[in-house]
Amino acid sequence: MIINILPSLILFTVIYLTVISIMLLLNFFKVTKFKDFNRLLLITTMVFIVIIIILFIISIFGSTSNNSNEMAILSFL
Repeated sequence: MIINILPSLILFTVIYLTVISIMLLLNFFKVTKFKDFNRLLLITTMVFIVIIIILFIISIFGSTSNNSNEMAILSFL
């Protein structure tokens, strides 16, 4: 199950770390001053957690031999 989503999980981890590092650099060098940096960080983290949970759900339904389950979950997205 986890093998199916491992490339996507690695990709989203790299994207997440890149976004966080860009936010930190922009805040550190005063290019733009985020009013509430902690809230922005929390929102970004929550979005990526939701994406990872969706990947796990698709992986669970996609790992069965029945293709109708995979199509059913993909039709809702």
